[in-house]
Amino acid sequence: MTAVWPASPSLSPLEVTAVNEHSWRICDERLDEEDAMRVLAFIERRRGAFRITWLVGGRGWAVFRDFETALRAVRTRCLDSTLD
Repeated sequence: MTAVWPASPSLSPLEVTAVNEHSWRICDERLDEEDAMRVLAFIERRRGAFRITWLVGGRGWAVFRDFETALRAVRTRCLDSTLD
């Protein structure tokens, strides 16, 4: 069973689900679980860095030094305009 936990309060409404010990699915917890737009990105730990594969906000990927910074990038790119 995968672990699900909310991100820190400053990163709400992100929901972080461990897929395995090296990757996480990042979702918008405000959307229904059947809504495909709920899944925003995947984060993978690779060689001491964290790689985001974007599913919302444009295609591609980005690399960050730490997990918290990667989560902030997901929030900024995918959600900040919808939280105003």
